[in-house]
Amino acid sequence: MKDCRQFYINGEWTNPTKVHDLVVSSPANEDAIATISLGTEADVHRAVGAAKSAFDQYSQTTLSTRLALLGRIV
Repeated sequence: MKDCRQFYINGEWTNPTKVHDLVVSSPANEDAIATISLGTEADVHRAVGAAKSAFDQYSQTTLSTRLALLGRIV
């Protein structure tokens, strides 16, 4: 089962501020396929703050640079 309990915030994988896991099931056979974290309001504020800080520089990048950055995350 895949473990997806961290958030990618400000260029790094971080743990949620509070543990609140959710098991994700396959709609095909209802087998458990992953565990994810449900974020808190504090997690959202951290992510939004990081996005606002990065926007000016990121908005000036080329498509190929953006694709490369996304490729590193996924």
